[in-house]
Amino acid sequence: MSVVIDTMRELPRVVAETKVGTRAEVEIWRKNKVINKSVVIERLNEGSLVPVESPDVEDNTDVDNTSVLNLGFSLSNVSKELAPNMISPQTKRVLL
Repeated sequence: MSVVIDTMRELPRVVAETKVGTRAEVEIWRKNKVINKSVVIERLNEGSLVPVESPDVEDNTDVDNTSVLNLGFSLSNVSKELAPNMISPQTKRVLL
């Protein structure tokens, strides 16, 4: 069975629906090149997750920090003070 995953949002659902121990061939895009990997689906070790603070969900009109709780990391805007140290002035866009 072949499954095409078009968005990152689909990946956790597809993995969750796959039986533990299943071997899968995965095609990954990195630096405009295709990398093929063989992986085995394993059970998530809940102890390896790092908790992050969740933003206030009632007032999300101006959220500076966005938590991705399922993946164990958070995102925030780059301040004007930090930007020169983190991003080149020639950089127009950043894709994560």
